[in-house]
Amino acid sequence: MRRFRIADQVIEEAVSNLQAVLADAYQRKIRPLCLCREPGAAMYIARVGDHYIVKRMPSSGGGHDPSCSSYDPPDELSGLGMLMGSA
Repeated sequence: MRRFRIADQVIEEAVSNLQAVLADAYQRKIRPLCLCREPGAAMYIARVGDHYIVKRMPSSGGGHDPSCSSYDPPDELSGLGMLMGSA
């Protein structure tokens, strides 16, 4: 389960008030940090209707721990690097 630092608060993804915390951070333009690694990987909050979702920053998947659901191997390790720009 992912944990985030939002301002000075550490919060787990499964807490009951997550949407309220994310809505407040979204309004205040606070970027969460994913705590899968130290010092934390920058994330952002997306609003879809009245629902808030924590997403990884573009091209930052390799900065997360491999056990984190936000992890995405770098293009050069996944085989995608060889295809970029030629597909």
